[in-house]
Amino acid sequence: MAEKGSSGIVQIAIALIGVIGSLGVAYITTGAKFTREVENASLKIASLSNEVKESKDAAQDVRTNLSSQQEQVEKRIADLQQQLSSAETKNAEFQQQLASLRNDIESSKEEVKNTAAVAVNSINAARMRGVTERPTP
Repeated sequence: MAEKGSSGIVQIAIALIGVIGSLGVAYITTGAKFTREVENASLKIASLSNEVKESKDAAQDVRTNLSSQQEQVEKRIADLQQQLSSAETKNAEFQQQLASLRNDIESSKEEVKNTAAVAVNSINAARMRGVTERPTP
């Protein structure tokens, strides 16, 4: 019986060694796969981090460029507003000069009419005198 007992212990020991070996192989395989997956995930994380950084840098460049363009546009708008204001002031001055010239033209027309009327009257008066006063030969 002792032989049967020691044979059973040997079988149990062999079974335990087999189970432990299987567990070791499973752990090594699973551990290697897990390590590989962790490394791949780490690489992906690093890649994504680089992409995020590049995207942030590109976005900052775009913001900087747009800010610069906005400043240029705002300066141009201010310049155009100043030019418009100056043009409006000159236009008002020209309108006053034009109104003054129109008044001068109207005054000149009246003066010409009056002068023409005086001239016509003087000519008519001279004709009347010439008709009534004939020189004697």
